[in-house]
Amino acid sequence: MFACAASQPAQQPLSPQALAAVVDDPGVEREGLARAIDALFTPDGRSSDNPGAGETRAVIVMRAGRIVAERYGDGYHENTRFAGAASPARSRR
Repeated sequence: MFACAASQPAQQPLSPQALAAVVDDPGVEREGLARAIDALFTPDGRSSDNPGAGETRAVIVMRAGRIVAERYGDGYHENTRFAGAASPARSRR
């Protein structure tokens, strides 16, 4: 006698850009973190986990004081100045 478990819907393969945004050992499940960040950068801002984030320009995820994930939207990079953004050093003062 065989029992069939409910199968999970097939997930789309992660892009190299999604995995590159997360360090090798982020302290959490790497693929899950990469998927969560990738969902923020979908063209229409929607996915099954993210019903509408709008336009994401940058995401930095820190854990235990270190950056474990960092990704930028098209046209943005680590040296882009964002209005209202404080550097980590300034926000600790």
